[in-house]
Order: sequence, then structure tokens, then C-alpha cells
Amino acid sequence: MSVVGQERAVITALRRLCILFRRIFLHYIEQKIVFPPTSETKAKSPQEKVAQWMWKQYKLFRQTLCTFLAGNDDWSWELSIKTLLELTKKESEYFPQRSRLLSQMFAEVFAAMLVTRKEELDADLLLVFRSEVFNYADCVYHSLRVLFDFVTELKSTVKREGRDNGSESMSIAVQNAVDLLRMIDVPDEIDPDNFYIPLGLGADVDDEESRGSDDDNSDDDDSSVEDRKAITADARKNKRKASSLLGKRKSEEAADKKQNKRKRSQNVVSLSAYQKLFSKVWIHSLSLPMSMSMHKTLLKHISDHVLVRLHNPLMLADYLTQCYNLGGVVAVLALESLFTLILRHNLDYPHFFESLYRLCTLRILNAKHGIKYMKLLHMSLRSTNIPASLVAAFIKRLAGLALQVSAPRVAFCLAQITWLLRQHRTCQVLVHRKPKRVTSSEEDAAAEGGLAEQATTGADKQFVLEQDEDLEHSGALQSSLWELEALENHFLYDVAQLATALRDPMSTSVGNVPIDVEQYIQQASTYQELIDSDLNRRPKKNAAMAYRLPTALLVGGTDSATSLVGQSGSGVAPPTTFAGRLLAQQEEAARAAQGQRVLGRVFDW
Repeated sequence: MSVVGQERAVITALRRLCILFRRIFLHYIEQKIVFPPTSETKAKSPQEKVAQWMWKQYKLFRQTLCTFLAGNDDWSWELSIKTLLELTKKESEYFPQRSRLLSQMFAEVFAAMLVTRKEELDADLLLVFRSEVFNYADCVYHSLRVLFDFVTELKSTVKREGRDNGSESMSIAVQNAVDLLRMIDVPDEIDPDNFYIPLGLGADVDDEESRGSDDDNSDDDDSSVEDRKAITADARKNKRKASSLLGKRKSEEAADKKQNKRKRSQNVVSLSAYQKLFSKVWIHSLSLPMSMSMHKTLLKHISDHVLVRLHNPLMLADYLTQCYNLGGVVAVLALESLFTLILRHNLDYPHFFESLYRLCTLRILNAKHGIKYMKLLHMSLRSTNIPASLVAAFIKRLAGLALQVSAPRVAFCLAQITWLLRQHRTCQVLVHRKPKRVTSSEEDAAAEGGLAEQATTGADKQFVLEQDEDLEHSGALQSSLWELEALENHFLYDVAQLATALRDPMSTSVGNVPIDVEQYIQQASTYQELIDSDLNRRPKKNAAMAYRLPTALLVGGTDSATSLVGQSGSGVAPPTTFAGRLLAQQEEAARAAQGQRVLGRVFDW
């Protein structure tokens, strides 16, 4: 047998053993042969010895399943998690006095996956959890509780060891915890029918809490018997008063315990409890040390799946602001979530447009996530309360970048400029203003007065493309869109048409048909898609092959055999009368016959 055949045989045997032990333990749980020991004392009867031995084997089997989840054998992942869930559900059915079985099961599983495992979680394993576990509401709730405890422990470890002294195992644990958290999603509504373990099975309090009242009562009974033997009649009266006070206190404590128990049971069916727990886990997870690639992954996930599920989305404002201040691609990814907080949750972000202008660079527009930035830029500039000087600065920045950006993104720049000019009529002076000519004497006088910068442009203040501070006084309104003259000769037809249309006053009028900027954003993808769209475009009419109407196949002089042209070289208009057309046909026939004779002499026919 080959090595591959031996591996398959081993895997088949292990799968059958897992299925066999699952059936055995499910049967023994139903028969109440497998149950946790009531005390740590040594068993005396044979039944107790068998029960203790079976309980040890049952725990060993569960540990083996958790070891499979921590390993790299993909065949065992789905089988292991399904087996653990079935055993936990069966325990809750036949041992309802046991509490928090799901939390204990997830604590064992996550300890094996996040602590024991020394490498990153496989994507297939995460998908197994998402499809088999996290589609149940109660599994989501208990998983979040266990993850919150694990993340809190990680935070304390990082604080104790130092943020910069994290080991490789610590970074892997953080990565695995965040990846597992990304698979969890809070449901839109809590349906009790979607619980893996029904609500009526098992209590939601700890075993120590349920046993506490009985232990206290037994101790009080013993102490009361001893006191009655030792004290006098007067002391007995005081004892009665004290016991009545103690009874009231115990009744109050019991009522508090029942209330806490009721609260915990209500949390499982309360959507706000899910959202609060989900928010706590995410806030604590984002404070862990992560690499830049992890931050990028989280920012892409937060905008689509986290913000809408949080109890208070403004809790992420500090994290998103810090990422936005980093600049680059990270700032673009944080911009979408930050824009959502500003638009829907009234986040006050000072100097937002200055930061947005700072991101409008050649590197961002040509980047992989440049399309996301284009969409957010267009949405941000839709506001009609933006000052004209700020709008002019964006127009000048986009016009300057249109000369340098890659070809698929040039059309967006011009489309956005056209949209801004139609919405803000004050900025239309940029299109038709001509740069002021400066004489040499004025230039020398300006240079002597320290105004060389103004002399080079002729404007009140020169607009610098790279300037990103104090945009309202940048001098953009005193500049001009001289870039349009170069873009009119662009090799892309759409770009040249947009640049030429800006010269027409009617194209920038407010009453004109609004331009669809989002259409140009979708087209600004890659060169391959640009070429494919151009090749698949239907021509409205056939391309012209000559600039004059052809009148014959062979025209020209009679001495040349190479006068094979497709149009008339004489420049004479074709005849219009019937006699003229007949004469022309005869002449063409004679020229054709002469051409045949010339070709015959050349090629020796």
C-alpha cells in the first residue's frame, strides 16, 4: 500500500472511531451512566467507580476533539465541532441542573484554537465555525462571552509584558482572536426558535451560586443548635431577633440572586445585550497590538459588518481618527467608516475637508483602493455648504492630477470637475480666465519687493498643487484651469470630449443635464477593462476609407502600371448626365484594358 493509501486508511479509521465514541457517549448520557461526580471523595460502590471512570473517558474524548480543532487535519474540523455540540446539547437535556454548558464548551474549544495552536487559523476552519456554530443565536452570545474573557486576558498580558515586547505566539493569538471575531455577526432579531439549546434546558447561573444557599442554611442550623445549648433564656430572645434579621437579609440576597438569574436569562433573548457584548469585545480587541496588514483587514470589515451592529458606533471614533491621521491607504479605508459616523451619527470632525484634500494624491488615485476613495470624495463634495475657495482648491487639485494619473482614472477627474462647476457657479471663472501676462519690468519690480511668486503667475496669490493647509486662502479662485488645453489633446476620446465640453459655457450651466460621476467611477478600473470596453463599443457608422467618392479602380496616367488607386486623383467632379456617365464608363473601360496590357508586359503574360 502506498503512503497516500495508508494516510487515507488512517483518516477513515479515525473518523469511524469518532463516530463510534460519539454514539457510545450519547447513549450513556441518556442512560445517565456518564455524569459528573457529586464530590471529590473516593468512590466506594462499584457503580460510583464505573461512573467516575466513564466521566474521565468522556472528558478525555472531548479533549481529543479539541486537539483536532487545534491541528491541521481539515477532515476532522467539522466532525469535531458537530460532535462537541451534540454532546453538550445532550448533557443539557438530561442534566438540566448543570449550567453554562455552552460557555464551558466554547472555553475549551477556544483555548485549544487560540492558545495551543501555534499558527494562524485556516480559512476553512473559520468557515466551518461560521456555518455550523455562529448561525445559532445562543452560540453567538456564549462565544462572545468567552472571547471577551480571552481578549481581556490578552490585554492584561500585553500591559504586563509591554506593548513592544510581544512574542510571536502573542501576535499569533491576537491574529486568531481577531479572525474568529470577524466570523461572528449579531443577528437582526433574536428568535428563540433559532437557539441550539432550547431556553428551558439548564439554568443560567453557576453551580456555586445554586449550592450557596443550601450550604448557608445547613451551617446556620448547626450553629443555632449549638447556641441553644450554650446560652441562656435572655440570649435566646436576642438570638431570635438576630435570626429574624438574618432571615430578612437572606431573603433579600435570595431575591437579588433570582433577579440576577432572571437578568442573565433575559440577556440571551435581548438584542441590546447582544449588541453591548459585541461592542465590548470589538473595543477591547482594537486596543491589542496589531500589524498594519491586520489594521487594513479590520478597517475593511468594520465599515460593512461592525458599525451597523454596535450599540454605540461613536465608540470607534478614536480608533478611526487615529487610523485616518496615519495617511495613505489606511486613511482611505478608515475614511468610509468615519464618513458614516459624520453623516449618520453627527460626529464632529474638525478640518475634515482639509484631510480629504490631503489624501487626494497621485499615489491614492492609482492605488488598489483608489475607487473607494473616488466614491467617498464624490459623496463628501455633494454638500452645498462648502466655501467656493475650498471647491476651487479641489478643482485645481483634480485638474493637476488628471495630467499625471493613469488613463482609467482621468475621466473621473474631469467628470468630478464638471459636476463641481455646475453646482458652484462662482468657480466657473476658472475655466475662461486667462493667465495674466507679466512684463519683464513688472517681474523685476516684483522680485525686488519679494513678490517673485506673484510675478510668475500674475495672480494675487499663487496656487500650489501640493499645498494642504489653509485651503480657503490658497488662491485657487484667482488661478485658471490651464490644464484643460493639454487634456483636449488626450489620446482617450472620452477624456478629450469632456475637456473640450468644459470650454462651452452651456456645459457648465446649472440647468444642464447633470453628469453621472458614478458611471465614470465604475469605468476607472484597469487598462484591460478600458481596452475591452472600447473594443466592445458598437460603432454608429462605418469608418471612412477615403476623403473623396471613388469613381474607378484604375486611374492616373497611361504610362504607369502602378496607378491602382481607390479615388479620383484629378479632383474633377463626376458627370451628372446620362451621356456623360456613359462616356466616363467607356473611358474607364479603355483605361482598364490598357492597364491589363501594361501588366501583361511587366509580368510576361
